[in-house]
Amino acid sequence: MPSPTADVTKVLAAMSSRYVANHACPVWFGDRPDLLDPASLNFATASLVSLDGRHLAVTCDHVVAAFFERRQSQSAAVFGIGGFSVDLDATLVTSSKRLDLAVIDLSRYVAHGLLPPERFHQPAVWPTPPVGVGAFVFFGGFPGVWAEQPGIAHLRFNLLTAISEVHSTADNHLVARVELDKCETTGDPGAAFPDLGGLSGAPVFTWRRLHADLIGFVYEYQVALDLLFVRRSHVLDTSDPIALREPS
Repeated sequence: MPSPTADVTKVLAAMSSRYVANHACPVWFGDRPDLLDPASLNFATASLVSLDGRHLAVTCDHVVAAFFERRQSQSAAVFGIGGFSVDLDATLVTSSKRLDLAVIDLSRYVAHGLLPPERFHQPAVWPTPPVGVGAFVFFGGFPGVWAEQPGIAHLRFNLLTAISEVHSTADNHLVARVELDKCETTGDPGAAFPDLGGLSGAPVFTWRRLHADLIGFVYEYQVALDLLFVRRSHVLDTSDPIALREPS
């Protein structure tokens, strides 16, 4: 198949960036930003997806584990997604250290109008069909070094998006290159492209003929090799109860 023209690539990149922006959400935890300025916070990303009538946020297990560890020494620590705090004790559905994924049920917050249902990716089918080596993918998340706190109770995030090709695949993960020089950002973070701390949990999509498929979630970035490790989305089992299928 011939390579796309520069104009087609530009349009595709713009479409991909807009799609990711709608279905990725910043994660933060630590001090209460409504009480402290500056607040001491850690950052990550959540993938928003609607499955079986539930509005879910998928991030990494190491993210929620770091929050629970911090809360042991700081009882007032809070966990937030987007512009509101989340009761992780009540909403954490499942997590897996082996898969490095955690699933949070945001349905109650959607019902109260804190997030519109349109922010949640609606899969055409689940589990999503696999992709092969060379497949076009796109992803995006919120680097922590770009997070800002302009004032009390005000956090601002800048989205990093990229398009790439699948470098290799395995049963439960795939690997892509990031190529930071080709990445784009929303807003004006006022800094050069950073390391990718904060992208943990970011959604990774591919375009099918008429829709986008959520094929996985970022769980690791190897800076030296410019490799992004993505947990394949099929490990998220929507049977009742929702579970993460660990390899046997």
